[in-house]
Amino acid sequence: MQPMSMSMPMTCCNTQTSVHKQHLPMLIPRILMSVNETHISTFCTQSLTRLCTEYALAEENATIECINSLINGEQMSRTDALALFFLLLNIDTQLKECMMVSEAEAQRGKLTNFCMNLRKHLVPEFMAVDQCNSSTFVTRCSLFRKSAKLLQSKCKDCSTTENKRYKLFDVACHCEECK
Repeated sequence: MQPMSMSMPMTCCNTQTSVHKQHLPMLIPRILMSVNETHISTFCTQSLTRLCTEYALAEENATIECINSLINGEQMSRTDALALFFLLLNIDTQLKECMMVSEAEAQRGKLTNFCMNLRKHLVPEFMAVDQCNSSTFVTRCSLFRKSAKLLQSKCKDCSTTENKRYKLFDVACHCEECK
């Protein structure tokens, strides 16, 4: 995959397919780069295979075959492929775990909150709202990733300062005193 910085060439790469063996720092910004378009289908295919294994789904299942044909078909747009990637990321715990291990400590909180908001807000809205197409969904994921910064703020309910929130969504307090 195209590195974020061109200062140091990548001369070796890991050819193993296990997600735990891959080093995937900054995967979301990298996958959004148009130069990495060819990698989207690879990540989607691997994710679909892991999901079949994890949830004991037959790869011959009509839905799985349909998704595979979309991934491998030439008519799937880059935007649709990115939408599928984010939908699969939402349920692929192994990919999220690998991404988390690969991220720098400073980015882990941001990635965690992105995944939580993907699950709680972005995917449900995409599935429920008829006007939300794949282009809107990918744009919202991209904008959310760029603009959402962790904030240390006081809890509205208990006034603790450990609670971290994102700007875009008012997330309920999860501090110990409010549980």
